[in-house]
Amino acid sequence: MLTLGDVPVGNITVGDHTGRLSFAEAAKNDPAALKRVERKAYQGGYETLFATPGSSIYSAVAQFSSEHVTGLADRAWVREGRVTLHADSRPLGSKLGGHATLFSGSTDVNGTQLPVFVVQWRRGSALAVVMTVGRGASAAQAEHLAALQDVKLTSHDAT
Repeated sequence: MLTLGDVPVGNITVGDHTGRLSFAEAAKNDPAALKRVERKAYQGGYETLFATPGSSIYSAVAQFSSEHVTGLADRAWVREGRVTLHADSRPLGSKLGGHATLFSGSTDVNGTQLPVFVVQWRRGSALAVVMTVGRGASAAQAEHLAALQDVKLTSHDAT
């Protein structure tokens, strides 16, 4: 997972959104049929939120027991991301293991439209997300932070 040292100076960790990622939170917008499959394969997850005035960075990883279920969840989350964020999406090619998608859009925060960029990818049976919102958010920032998190995923897999 990303740590405070990975994000721009001035961010703080938001404790209420940092810690174990429950199945209910990980699958909250998934279709009922997919939830039944995911529930059996969900092994746990972790999330963390960093914030500064005017911006935030969210990172999460959900671990499944099966790469097949991870792929199903990935496809569902891509569909949900397009709808929820009213976002454009594009594959990131061979980056992050070849199963990565970048979303770019905007979100309303207290009546102000702020940019939002999300990178979502699969690494084995893990599904990971990094989202940047607000001032300083960019596709490049989201991809950079996703690459940092992916290194931690791959080094964790190797141990």
